[in-house]
Amino acid sequence: MTAIVPAYNEADYIGETLAALHAARCFTDIVVVDDGSWDDTGRIASQYARVIRHPQNRGKGDAIATGMAHVTTPFVCWVDADLGQTAIHIRHLLPPVLRGEADMTIAQFPPSRRKEGFGFLVWTASQGIYHLTGQRMAAPLSGQRAMRKDIVASLRSYPRRFGLEVGVTVHLLRSGYRLQEVPLPLSHRRLGRNWRGMVHRGREWCDVVRTLWELSRQT
Repeated sequence: MTAIVPAYNEADYIGETLAALHAARCFTDIVVVDDGSWDDTGRIASQYARVIRHPQNRGKGDAIATGMAHVTTPFVCWVDADLGQTAIHIRHLLPPVLRGEADMTIAQFPPSRRKEGFGFLVWTASQGIYHLTGQRMAAPLSGQRAMRKDIVASLRSYPRRFGLEVGVTVHLLRSGYRLQEVPLPLSHRRLGRNWRGMVHRGREWCDVVRTLWELSRQT
């Protein structure tokens, strides 16, 4: 099993995240794709994992595509870089895939104790997936996913930037693959309702809407 960790300026979290993945004792290879970071992300990651670097930031979709090109195992797991110590729980995504009960598992985070955004981003993603596939997803934007490597082989290209998860979910559901959501006690960096958080969610929303629009034209 290979873990792919896309990372952009995650020096504050990447060390703890990778240490936790090692502690999980279920990955034979951990690949970090340093997506043009200007901080110490790559240097820290190199102490725990194989690092592939993009000279410039290309977005999450391209980072995952680069990582997938270097996977040699039949199973792979995508892990966000900012999970910290909670990344050890990623191991619980693996059993349903390894037992053949699901083609992809998706981590469902516990409800946040404090409000960050206004829920519009998640609502847009969830409604878009339902409209295009007829399936309801509780965690449409979760980047923590375990899967058989071959199920994404039919992707002509990976959805760019923050449209990645929505695009892959729609593609797999349309192709008849079995997706299973798994509640896990994960946590990651909180953005809050400040200006920086709102700008970040705005960019995510634009990427999600663009991806959903492109997918709608393929029906």
